[in-house]
Amino acid sequence: MQLALYNAIKTRLEAITDLKYVALWNNQFEREEENVSFNYPCAFIEFTDINYVDDLNLRQRCSMFVNIHIGFESYKTEDTSILTLKQTVNAALHGKSLEDQTRMLRRVEMQNFDHTNIQEYIIGYSVTGIDTSAMNLPTTEATVDTLDITIDPIITNYNIRTASPTIE
Repeated sequence: MQLALYNAIKTRLEAITDLKYVALWNNQFEREEENVSFNYPCAFIEFTDINYVDDLNLRQRCSMFVNIHIGFESYKTEDTSILTLKQTVNAALHGKSLEDQTRMLRRVEMQNFDHTNIQEYIIGYSVTGIDTSAMNLPTTEATVDTLDITIDPIITNYNIRTASPTIE
């Protein structure tokens, strides 16, 4: 479930020309010296607060938060370009969904100020969905050749009742 969602989010973010790098979150801003180098502005995808509830036949309902960490390098005293970029990212993700998942809905935004010349902006989205990856049910393929609908409705009462009181 997360892999399909990750790939869909990554594809949407890579379509934003202002972003130079998109990847899975691994606390890159704190570990910039040890990680593979990347260009700014960038976006990282994090899955957090993942909860599962069991349904029948090993099917599970999942609810989680997806955080998008946007990194922006700036040496200016005040640079509001990050605000434009975060709105562009939100426009690409908010309300989008995959099969068996609800729409990604923005629930929280926050800034991390604990970096020298890097501004980090985090947007959190809630997503719920169905995980059927552990299900192993037998399947039967069938082909429908024709579909006959032979029932004609018989209307015997032509009065329309609106359930509104009669005004006299």
